[in-house]
Amino acid sequence: MKMELQFRSLREGHGADRQVVSIGGGALPTESDAVRVGDLLWIGGQIAADFNGPTTDGGVDAELDYIFDRIASLCAEGGSSMSDLLRVRAFVTNEAAGYAFYAKLKAAIPNDPPVSAVVVVPPPLHIPGCSITVDAVAYVQ
Repeated sequence: MKMELQFRSLREGHGADRQVVSIGGGALPTESDAVRVGDLLWIGGQIAADFNGPTTDGGVDAELDYIFDRIASLCAEGGSSMSDLLRVRAFVTNEAAGYAFYAKLKAAIPNDPPVSAVVVVPPPLHIPGCSITVDAVAYVQ
């Protein structure tokens, strides 16, 4: 098994301040919904679930609607918008979910889309019953 870890860190008192951005209802108590540092908004892994488990049983499209609504809300709360997304990354449990993600991203941001990537991972995700999780980085103007 191979694993890649990537860290971004901030030294207190040396530049931008760190501000946690939250809209509540997230499924993962171990990570913030989003963190704003300077003119970047780092959006944590969004999944169609809350503390009680999956919030939708409508398949991948319903999961993506829920996730994209959360990302749009986090962008707004953090002073940004979906059109300011720089990078979007999805982890999916099957290729069909990956294609659905690309279609939803194109519908949400039809012009000048962000850099995006889909990674197919073996199921289950950290919340059983969910088939996709998405994280992103947005520019704050």
